[in-house]
Amino acid sequence: MANTECATSYECIAIDLNTQHDFCRPDGTCPVTNAREVYPLLQRIVSWLRLHEIPMVSSIDSRRAHEIHELGRTRYCVDGSKGQQKVDFTLMPLRQIIEIDNTLAVPPNLLHQYQQLIFRKRTDDLLCNAKADRFLTQVNADKVYIFGNTIERSVKVLALGLLARDKKVSIVTDACGCWSKDAAHWALRQIVTKGGELTTVDDLTAMTPTQKYHRNGKSIIKNGESKRNGTNNHLGANLVTKGNPLSKSHEEPNKSDPEVTRHAPGHPGETSDSRANSDLL
Repeated sequence: MANTECATSYECIAIDLNTQHDFCRPDGTCPVTNAREVYPLLQRIVSWLRLHEIPMVSSIDSRRAHEIHELGRTRYCVDGSKGQQKVDFTLMPLRQIIEIDNTLAVPPNLLHQYQQLIFRKRTDDLLCNAKADRFLTQVNADKVYIFGNTIERSVKVLALGLLARDKKVSIVTDACGCWSKDAAHWALRQIVTKGGELTTVDDLTAMTPTQKYHRNGKSIIKNGESKRNGTNNHLGANLVTKGNPLSKSHEEPNKSDPEVTRHAPGHPGETSDSRANSDLL
């Protein structure tokens, strides 16, 4: 029998790419050229997502200190650095970080329990993270809105990858950072040529989604229809934590589910890839 919980169709989901200090703040290691213009627009779009409880997938650019930048620039978003941290307002109260490990399994109903899922990426392409690729390929959404950093690299690569997977993609252009306006212009042209759409923060936030969610570990309400999760769900309400977005306290992961790292907001948990990165979020 098909699992109806896993077959939920979302009206829309948002993908937030690399909204981290090194890119978004003028004092970051490698700020985007339009950081001052984009920052307040990021605040608006995240507030709209929070208000309507729209599912959100986020990426964290995660670089190792010994890596050499291919263009000879200062390495940005180094593991454990302040610049790697996400800008605080981009963190939702109900969130989960999905760490890279030696498994590919990702529970398909995670967005029933958490508004925000956070994936680490080691390259410009989020889909090079096998878990992110599997999750975004399987998720059923009428529209995928992408914003963040940067248009000419991570945004373009992800948009083209999702379009190749038959997803309907829309780029929130004024909520995207760039290093080169010319390169960003041609990246957007390429996305549109491949079937992508362009929108703005004003147009997006003027919408009122009809789909409603109720994430309390018990139910998800969609278009007036309530579906109950089983009380033995391994991501039940007892594992949903709230608190300060920069809290350093955390829970031990459930050993039966190695693919999901559970944590209090702001802490990536203790895994081999993140043990040295307690200040990530």
